[in-house]
Amino acid sequence: MYLSNELNKLRTNYNSEQKRVELKAKERDRNYSLYAEENKKKIIQDLSQETRAEYKRELSNLLNTVTERKKHTTGKIQAVKFPNLSDKEINRKIIGEQQITQAQIFLSSPKKSEQIISSINEALEMGRNEYAFTVINSILSAGNNVIIEPAQKKIIEQVKNIYDNSEVKKTIEPIEKELNEIELSKSVINDFNNQLESGNDFVIIPELWKEMSNEDRDESNMKMQTRGNLTDMIHLKSKISEVMNS
Repeated sequence: MYLSNELNKLRTNYNSEQKRVELKAKERDRNYSLYAEENKKKIIQDLSQETRAEYKRELSNLLNTVTERKKHTTGKIQAVKFPNLSDKEINRKIIGEQQITQAQIFLSSPKKSEQIISSINEALEMGRNEYAFTVINSILSAGNNVIIEPAQKKIIEQVKNIYDNSEVKKTIEPIEKELNEIELSKSVINDFNNQLESGNDFVIIPELWKEMSNEDRDESNMKMQTRGNLTDMIHLKSKISEVMNS
């Protein structure tokens, strides 16, 4: 997973810092041990909140990095599917726009499945990617409908088969894998941040389980047991199992 090592290191450091927050209080104030328990509790709470704020800033920076990486990676996919439109030269952009317009005109009236398949294959053979993928995207997006007629389902399957066996698909597969990993990193960052927002002094993130040491896993398991929320524990255990079996 993109940034997994860095995120796991951040999680480990956060948990470690929260565990030593009382020691930090004693290091900052030599009179700490003389204070009343209520005052000590307030100092600990303030230091814990300070630590959470520090790590939220670090997560915000990481999220900006991931967002930029996602934008760059998405652009790489678009450049393969729509090379003319993604080019800086105005003449190539115009060619790309023309192909898209032609595809939209083609799709504006009813077509037999044979015409659609022939049109896509011809466009791919001629390197007219903008035309081909405008048609492909339009057909495949219909697969998101709740109800699909048998004839419609057949053409969707045929078009998907063309795409899955195309050179374009082979080219963008590793880029799509990278994009999926970026999306997962973004999800982990948001989960981490949400736990900080909730005031958690110990963060547990199932997606990072593979990166963790056995000692770290044991401690996380113990924390899950002591939190007392059976529903949350079952959910976390289920996600951990899914991650470990993936």
